[in-house]
Amino acid sequence: MQFGYLRVRDAVLALALALATCVAGASYRGALAQRFAISSAGPSPVTVTKQAATRAPAPPPPARVITKLPGGAAVLDRPANSGQPVARIRSGAIVEVSATDTAGWLRTRSPGGVEGWVSEASVASETESSAAVALFDSVGSATGNKVHAAHAGALYSNPNLSERTGGFMRGESVEILRNGGRILLVAVADGAGGRLVAYARTAEIRAIAAPAPASVPASPRPAPDPSDPLTGAAEPTAPAAAKPGEIALREAQDQYASGNFKDALARAEEAAALGSSDASVLVAMSACKLGDLANALRHARRLRGAQLAQFRAACPGAERPPPAERGNDAAAQSPAPASPSGESPEKP
Repeated sequence: MQFGYLRVRDAVLALALALATCVAGASYRGALAQRFAISSAGPSPVTVTKQAATRAPAPPPPARVITKLPGGAAVLDRPANSGQPVARIRSGAIVEVSATDTAGWLRTRSPGGVEGWVSEASVASETESSAAVALFDSVGSATGNKVHAAHAGALYSNPNLSERTGGFMRGESVEILRNGGRILLVAVADGAGGRLVAYARTAEIRAIAAPAPASVPASPRPAPDPSDPLTGAAEPTAPAAAKPGEIALREAQDQYASGNFKDALARAEEAAALGSSDASVLVAMSACKLGDLANALRHARRLRGAQLAQFRAACPGAERPPPAERGNDAAAQSPAPASPSGESPEKP
């Protein structure tokens, strides 16, 4: 009996101990849960928000400005590069510039496609460039006749010739876009595959005939077109009636300068037939450019001095013109031209 009582008591104690252990474990787990649990009623210590995807701010569009240094702007392949520039864009040319993290330097791109770095000091501000940029946009892709400038001159962004943007050299190819009398709207190469559009004085581009007498009334002019960039230009001076030979010679010179040698030959022959003494050299040069060496040498017989030297420079294949024909008295009486080395021509 005593052993049975002990077994029952031990079982009861074991059961009580197990129950106490379970209760203690449950209370401990509850305490831990209360300690680390996040109450739904209270504020959350960590707030997780779903942020909308934000894009980086777009860089500002490139500004269109003009180069302002008298010697033009040097385009480099990297900032402060002491090597050879990629290109040199002349003063007054339109370029696109973008700000960079490099102080004093801008990224640039010309209308001709030249890209690189340019010094910030070599370009004007957008405000200073507005007139030249607006003029460039108003012209668009208009083309005109190309001539060689008679004198070195300046280029301006307005018809009042009050804001100089650049210049051109004597003999440089100039494209005439609009004719306003004493003022022309012209385009010249900007040095980077594009062009510079500006106003110039007509007298610096080409020679102008003397004005007509005051007694001759000027012909009425139509109302100006408001979209014409030369609307505000000065009134043209009425030129005197030029001689037909001078007109034909001037047109021949323009055609030769533009590379239209066939038209230049036709107009130069017409000018020579009308008595122009300066047309023979242009006939000979045009014929040489067209490959008609016999015709070129035939007209070169009449040339002397500077005209002969000009012909030889333009036509290297005709270093020495053939002797004059015996039927041509004037050519027979004139001495034979000297060779390039200064020696007398060989006798047959």
